[in-house]
Amino acid sequence: MRKLAILFFISVLSIGVNAEKFSYHIKSVTTVQNGRDVKTQPKNIVIVVNTDNSTVTIDGKTYKIVSSAWGNYPETYFYVKGSNNQKSQLLIDYQYNFVVLDSRNGIAEKYRFYKSSVN
Repeated sequence: MRKLAILFFISVLSIGVNAEKFSYHIKSVTTVQNGRDVKTQPKNIVIVVNTDNSTVTIDGKTYKIVSSAWGNYPETYFYVKGSNNQKSQLLIDYQYNFVVLDSRNGIAEKYRFYKSSVN
């Protein structure tokens, strides 16, 4: 039984090492202005974090990852740049199931996901 558990753990690690894309299935988005939730609306999209080409795709918009990830589980942070070359902070919070895109100007979008997967 112990050998089976070790084999399972090694196989899970090998999948994680070769992971290219992380997908987050969104059920709603909340606009946050100056730290306050302003408006929540249902949204059915998928956010894709592609570690191979260092991009994040949110609702048809592509952002370039411009920093290494940091933070401690259950939170991961990194910086991204959009088409307007503005630097934003992206937070993935596995405890509360949120992906937050903070434009650092007082306005953020908080996406609530119901499922995440590794492709």
